[in-house]
Amino acid sequence: MHPAEKELHFGRLVRGSPSPFRRIQLLGPPIARACRANSSHQWLLVRETTDGFDVSVDTAQARKLDGLLTIKGPTGEAAVTIDAKVVPPVRHTRRGITVLGIRVLSIFWALLPTLTIGILTPLLAPIPFLHAASRLHERRLWLFACEYGIGSLTSWILWYVAIVKKWTAASLIFYLILLAIGVAATIHAFKLRRLVFVASSSPTATDSSSPDAVRTWPPSI
Repeated sequence: MHPAEKELHFGRLVRGSPSPFRRIQLLGPPIARACRANSSHQWLLVRETTDGFDVSVDTAQARKLDGLLTIKGPTGEAAVTIDAKVVPPVRHTRRGITVLGIRVLSIFWALLPTLTIGILTPLLAPIPFLHAASRLHERRLWLFACEYGIGSLTSWILWYVAIVKKWTAASLIFYLILLAIGVAATIHAFKLRRLVFVASSSPTATDSSSPDAVRTWPPSI
């Protein structure tokens, strides 16, 4: 008798919130899967399925949970360790202030490429995409940061040269290109901001550092 999982990590759960189920799948022929499960604590809730067990935890109290599920069958027994941390809910007023602050910050973050109307675009345009790349771990976002940074810097240099050389028409064209790059970067950043800021604005999301973490509250910012 061999369970596919040896450990179950529920991460952080808010007190009173529905507990997500974690599946323990039993491997082997049907006779080897004819097992029963004994939990070490009452807060450890187990439901039998056709190929194993669904496990959840009681979130009625805020506390650190560490338990053991012992599975016994005709071919032997195995133990699965289970842990979770139940935390108190955030007070409503505080949560509202926090979400509002994150919303304002995310808007400011998305507006960075156009905040100075093109003057500092080469410095500010890559910032949202560098931050998004580090948060979301997507390689293409690093490329976007380079493209916006190099494109805006090139336009800025040509704009400055045109001003020095007194090429009035050319300076206007290069400035408009620079401004257009900033606007495009801002529109792109607004599309990314929900993905970047969703984790930090969620009051009932489980701990993202846990390998079994599941976000259950994706708000709209």
